[in-house]
Order: sequence, then C-alpha cells, then structure tokens
Amino acid sequence: MSKSWFTARNAGTVGEIAIYSEIGGSGVTAEAFHADLSRMRGVSTLLISINSDGGDVSTGMAIANMLQRFPARKVVRIDGLAASMASVIAMVGDEIVMPSNAMMMIHNPWGGVVGGAEQLKSFATALEVMQANIVMAYQSLLWDK
Repeated sequence: MSKSWFTARNAGTVGEIAIYSEIGGSGVTAEAFHADLSRMRGVSTLLISINSDGGDVSTGMAIANMLQRFPARKVVRIDGLAASMASVIAMVGDEIVMPSNAMMMIHNPWGGVVGGAEQLKSFATALEVMQANIVMAYQSLLWDK
C-alpha cells in the first residue's frame, strides 16, 4: 500500500488531521481523505496540522471544500511550511496558528505539458482558470469569515 501524505484520527470530541507531504502524492486520492474525514463526524473540534510543500490543485481544492463544510470548529496549525495548495487548505481554519519560524508560500499555479500548439494553449487556459479559482478560494475562505 502507498504511504499516505496525510493521517487522520478521532480522539473523542477532537479529530486530528496531519498533512505532512505532497498533497495527492503516492496515489492517495481526495476520496481517501473524504473517507477518513467522514469517520470524524461528531467531533466538535478538528485540529489540522500542516507541513507541506503543496501538491495537486484539484485534490487540494477538493480537500479545502470538504474541510470548509465540515461541521466542527477548525484549528489549523502550520508546523513548518504551508506552501502552494497547502496554503489554500490552511485558510479553512476558524483559527490559524503559525509560529514565527513557520512559513507560508503563495504563488500562481504552474506546470508543464508536451504537445502541439493546441495542447499548449489549452494548458495555459487551464492554468488561468486554476489561478482564478485559487484567488477566489483565498477570498472566500479567509475574508468572508
């Protein structure tokens, strides 16, 4: 079995999730995250610890959306780094704790593609859509609280 980039456990009224590697890495899907999160129904507080350099945009957006609608108080702890998609996920917190020696990195999405002009244009358009979605996520997750 693949090593997961997250762990989840339920400790009574408190649920704990740790995202400590590349989001979407090792073949672990948003579906697996959803299954573990669903087992935490009934907790009143969800502690989300992050030390991640980010990862897959669609997986990260799905996780941010799942966590946003999860019916518990969410405390996000940035233990070292919340970069790229991990920074978007961090914005779901009702409380965000970030020590002075931790870092957050926000940037525009990027990637590479091989192909002809049409594939390159299509990928550029996809990156523009991802960027707009990420900006909207920051606005709705952070400023609309």
